[in-house]
Amino acid sequence: MTQENALVVTEQRVARIKADIALSDALVQNVLEAGVDYGQHPGTKSQALKDPGAATIINAFNCYPKAEILFREVTDTKISYVIDVSLVSREDDQVKSSGTGACTTLETKFGYRWTPFPEGYGYERSLLKKRTRDGKEQFRIPNPEWQELENTILKMARKRAEVDAAMALPGVSRFMSKLNLGRLPARSSGPPSEDWSGFWPRTRAMGLQDEEVHQLLDVKSMKDWRDQGRTMNDAIRKLAEELDKAIQENQ
Repeated sequence: MTQENALVVTEQRVARIKADIALSDALVQNVLEAGVDYGQHPGTKSQALKDPGAATIINAFNCYPKAEILFREVTDTKISYVIDVSLVSREDDQVKSSGTGACTTLETKFGYRWTPFPEGYGYERSLLKKRTRDGKEQFRIPNPEWQELENTILKMARKRAEVDAAMALPGVSRFMSKLNLGRLPARSSGPPSEDWSGFWPRTRAMGLQDEEVHQLLDVKSMKDWRDQGRTMNDAIRKLAEELDKAIQENQ
C-alpha cells in the first residue's frame, strides 16, 4: 500500500463509522416486529430472523434480491438445491451482501409424510416407522407428491439464502445477538412505538456531546425536534450527514 493510498484513521472517520453503526442499529430495531419478523427458533430458546423479517430488512435497506442456482440435483429419489442470493442496492446497483441457502428432500419434513393408512400407498405398515397422535397410529412413508416437490425445495432454498443475506446487512446480526443476550427487549407484535432510550448512548458513541447534537440539529432541545414530528432515526441520519460533511471538509 502506497503512502498516498494508506488508510488514515482520524477522529472524524471513527465518528463516522460509529454513526453508521448507530444508524443501522436504529433502523433494524425499529423496523423489525417480534412474532412477525423474528421469533423463537424451533427446538431452541434463541430468537431467529424469519422470512418476513428478511424481506422487511431488504426493503428497508432499499435492496432487491438476485438469485443464482449454485447446485441442482433432481432424481427419482432425491431433490436438492443450493441457491446464492445477492442483495443489490436500488440506488447504485452495488451488491451490499450475499447469502447461501440449501434445501433437500433428505430433510424429513420434505422427504416424508405421515399417514394412518400406508397400505393405500402400497406400503406395509409393519416395515415403517410409526408414531401415535391423538390416540391414533401414523406411519411415515416417502412423500407421495414427489412431482410437486421440486418447486417447494427451490423456494425454500431461496428463502434461506435471503435470510442469510439479510443477516449480513449492517446491524441485523448485532440486533439478533443483543436480543439473544437479553440486551434488548423482545417487542410484542403490533406497530412499533418510538423509543428514544437509546438516542443519547448512540450520540455518545458518535463522539458528540449534548450541545453539539443540538447545534447540528438546529434545535434547543430534543423535545423541539420531536414536536416537529421528526423521529430518532431522522436525528441519527442528520447527525451522520453532518459528520460526513465535516470529514469531507477536513480531507
